[in-house]
Amino acid sequence: MTGTAWPRQAVPVTPAIAPQNGKTREVRKQINSSLKIIGFIPTQYLKSNKTEQRVLELIEEQLKAVAPILPPLPRATAIAEATEYGMPFALTPKKTKGIINLFDSYAQHLQNYWTKENE
Repeated sequence: MTGTAWPRQAVPVTPAIAPQNGKTREVRKQINSSLKIIGFIPTQYLKSNKTEQRVLELIEEQLKAVAPILPPLPRATAIAEATEYGMPFALTPKKTKGIINLFDSYAQHLQNYWTKENE
């Protein structure tokens, strides 16, 4: 039995690589034409880096017509360590309330979308 993925995706976007709206549509056509992007999550964002601030603005300008841009996930050693430990971020020794709240906001966005879609 083969499984199929839910044709809705929240897409991580690294500010170091600014995607273009046209490229997003092109990839969607090639991979899954029925794919609906329900949000973009800028990742590995360093607020103090001026270049990344400008790139985040570009991401917002170019992709907001496709789907909402969620708050950026900061570049943090604790997130990388969660992967290294092989456990959820909330269970790692260096977890922070701010990042846990951010993950909660992503989950709430997905829940709101799911609820709205199934009304």
